[in-house]
Amino acid sequence: MVNVIGSKHPLPGGVILKEVRGIARDQEGGIWLFDLNQRLFRLADGMLTRIANALELEHNYRVLYADREGRIWVGQPGQVALYGHRKSQIFGTSDGVPPGRVWTIFHEHAGSIWVGGEGGPSKFDNDRFRTLSQSNGLPAESNFGMAEDDDGYWWIATDVGVLRVPAGADRQLDGVM
Repeated sequence: MVNVIGSKHPLPGGVILKEVRGIARDQEGGIWLFDLNQRLFRLADGMLTRIANALELEHNYRVLYADREGRIWVGQPGQVALYGHRKSQIFGTSDGVPPGRVWTIFHEHAGSIWVGGEGGPSKFDNDRFRTLSQSNGLPAESNFGMAEDDDGYWWIATDVGVLRVPAGADRQLDGVM
């Protein structure tokens, strides 16, 4: 039987989340939940913990992602929140996050985190984001999803169609990265 978590089946502590818009699983098996009204929670070992500094999340959620290093990324319009290893950070446009919605977060095989959205794909590097866009050679402005296949090709869903970027290709696009 499927239980709908709501007023009849609350989470531990009696918490009721009615506007959950994101869910991810971390390396320790914890389940992260993002609720539009109550913000960010982690469910682990039968306990639900509200992430206190999630109040810093100013906008509606767009994407929740657990990376291979055990960190949780929350993408929102014009900002990205990073939770992990007992610290959290909020990155905004002053840190290179492009303005507009964040639609996807992607961890490439080489280890880099990319955030994609209305402003193009942005690589997280040394606590900054560096964005690829039409101005530096990308044939699309927005991207909605990114994946890497077993042969190293990147597949990028964009506003002009799906891009297939070959393995070994200059993914720096005119030396921006």
